[in-house]
Amino acid sequence: TAQLAGTNVSVTIANSGGDFASTDARLVLTIDLNGSVTTTETPIALALKKNESRNVSIPRPAGSGQATIRLMVGGQTVASASLTIPPPGPTASPTLPN
Repeated sequence: TAQLAGTNVSVTIANSGGDFASTDARLVLTIDLNGSVTTTETPIALALKKNESRNVSIPRPAGSGQATIRLMVGGQTVASASLTIPPPGPTASPTLPN
C-alpha cells in the first residue's frame, strides 16, 4: 500500500510468500499529470520473512496527479499500488502584530 504522509510517500511492503531478500530492490514512483510523466527511483535493501511487512518512506515528488508506485527487483515489477498526490497546500504565512 502507499499513502501520502506529509512531505513523504509512505509505502508498506508486505510479503505473503516465502522468505525474501534482495539488495537490488527499487521503489519506482511515477506521476502522470495530463500526459506529463515524472518518475523517481529509490533503491532499498529488502529482507522479509513470510507474513512480515516493512514501512518505507520516500520523499514526496514534485508535482501532483495520479501516481503509481512499483516495487521492482532485478528489473521486474513484483508489486504495485496507486495513489493520488494532490497539489501542495498553501504555505502558511505568519501574522505579526502591528
